[in-house]
Amino acid sequence: MHHEVETLLTLLLIATSVAILVRYIQLPYTVMLVLGGLVLGVLHYLPEVEMTPEIVMTIFLPILLFEASINIEYSHLRADMKSILTMAVFGVVISLFVTGGVMHWLGGMPWMIALLFGSMIVATDPVSVLSIFKKLGVPHRLTAIVEGESLFNDGTAIVAFQIILAVVVTGHFSAMEGLQKFLLVCLGGLAVGLVIAYGAIVLLEKIDDHLLELMITTVLAYGTYLVAESLHVSGVIAVVTAGIMVGNMGWERAMTPTTRVAVLTFWEYAAFVINSLIFLLIGLQIHLNELLHFAPIIGAGILALFAGRILAIYPLAWILNLGLKARLPMKWMHILVWGNLKGALSMALVMSLPADVPYRKELLVTIFGVVLFSLLGPGLSMNPFLKILKLSKKESFAEQFELLQGELVALRSALAELELMHGAGKFSKMIYEEQKVKYSLRLEEVERDIGMIQQEEPKLVHLQSLSAERHLLVTQKSSVRDAFRNGILSESSSQALIHGINRKIYDLELSDPDH
Repeated sequence: MHHEVETLLTLLLIATSVAILVRYIQLPYTVMLVLGGLVLGVLHYLPEVEMTPEIVMTIFLPILLFEASINIEYSHLRADMKSILTMAVFGVVISLFVTGGVMHWLGGMPWMIALLFGSMIVATDPVSVLSIFKKLGVPHRLTAIVEGESLFNDGTAIVAFQIILAVVVTGHFSAMEGLQKFLLVCLGGLAVGLVIAYGAIVLLEKIDDHLLELMITTVLAYGTYLVAESLHVSGVIAVVTAGIMVGNMGWERAMTPTTRVAVLTFWEYAAFVINSLIFLLIGLQIHLNELLHFAPIIGAGILALFAGRILAIYPLAWILNLGLKARLPMKWMHILVWGNLKGALSMALVMSLPADVPYRKELLVTIFGVVLFSLLGPGLSMNPFLKILKLSKKESFAEQFELLQGELVALRSALAELELMHGAGKFSKMIYEEQKVKYSLRLEEVERDIGMIQQEEPKLVHLQSLSAERHLLVTQKSSVRDAFRNGILSESSSQALIHGINRKIYDLELSDPDH
C-alpha cells in the first residue's frame, strides 16, 4: 500500500512540474504529459502501474464525463441538437465501421478487433481545440457544436465499445441483438440519469451549503454510474444526462453563485488530475521500441481515423444543410475533421481492456500512437489552420483594440481610486493634481486611438455591438434566474422568459456574418 501511495504522489508531482513547465514552452499540456511518461518509461524511474478495468471505468470515467457535461449549456445544445445528435450517433457509427474496415484491410486485424479499435478511437477529446477557439474568438455556435458533438460522441462510442468488447470476449454476435442492446442501454441510461439527477436537484434546493452541495454532486456522479451499471444499462449515458441536468436545471433552481464556483472548480480540478494520471500512466506502459515496431499499424490507424471522420462529417453535414435554417459552412466541416483530436478517453478505454483480450498489446500501442499524432499534428496546427480559414476574429487590429480597451478600463479604475484616496486625505492636493493630469492625458490618448480604429474598421464596431447586446441578454437571463430563486417568478414564467432570451441570443449569433 505504501508503494502505491508513493507512486501516486510521484505522478502528481510530475504532473504539477509539467503544468508549470508548459507555461514557458509552446506545447499543449497533454503532449508534455505523454512525452513525460515516455521518458519515465525509458529511464525506468517508476515501475509499470497496472490499472484494472474496474478502476479505469468506475473511478476515472465518471469524473471525465461529469466534468464535461456540467459545463454544457443546454440552450446551445438545443439550438443545434439536430446537427449534434446526427454526428454523435450516425457519425460515430459511420466512423466506427470505416475505421474498422481500414484497420482490417490495411492493419491486418481481425474484423471484431478492428471494430473494437474503431470504437475506442472515435471518442473525441477537443479540450485543447476549445481552448484555442476561446483564445482566437471562434464563433460561439461552432464552439457549441464541437463541444456538444464531442460529449454525445463519447457516450455513443463507449456504449459501442462495451457491446463490441462483449462480442470479442464471448465470441457470440447477432446484429439484431446488438441493435436492441444498444437502444436498451442508451435509453435505460438516459432514464436513470434523468430520475437520479432530478432527485438530487430537489435535494439541492433544500440546502444552502456549498460544501454539502459539492458532496452531493460527487455522490451523484458516481452513484448514477453504479446504479445504471447494476441495472445493465449505460452508466456513461446516465452520468452525461445527470451532468447536463445539474449544469442547467440545477444551476437555475438550486445553486447560488458561490456554490456554482465551488462545484465547477472542484470538478475542473478532478478532471485535471485524472487526465494527468491517464496520460502519464499510459506513457509508462509504452516503450519507444514498441512504437517503432508497430509503426506500420499506427500509420494505418491514423489513415483510418481520418477516413472515418471524412466519410462521416462531409456527407452528413451536406444532408443536414438541406433542412437547416442555419447551415453548416464548409469551413466548419474542415474544422470538425481536422479538430478530431483524441485524448484521455480513448486511452482510458484501451487501458480498461482485460488482460486476456486478443491483440491487447497491439491495440494499446496503436491507440497511443494515434492519440500522440492527433495531439502533435492537428493539435499543434489548429491555430494557424483557423487563421488560414479566417475563422479567427482576433486579427491584428482586433488584438490592438483589445489591448487599448484593457488599458482604458485600468486607467478609469486608477482615476476612480485616485479620487477616493484624495478624498480620504492620503494625497496632498499637489500630488493629486499631478497624477490626475498624467492619467487623464493618457486616457484621452487611448480613447482617441480607440476611435481611430473604430473608424477604420467598421466590422469591429459591428462585432462590439453584437458582443454588448449578447452580454446584456446574458445579464437578463441571470436576473430572471435570481428572481425565480427568490420566489418572485414561478418556474413556468422563468422558463418561458429564459427560453425567449436564449432564442434572442441564438438569433443574434446567426446575424453575425462570421457565424
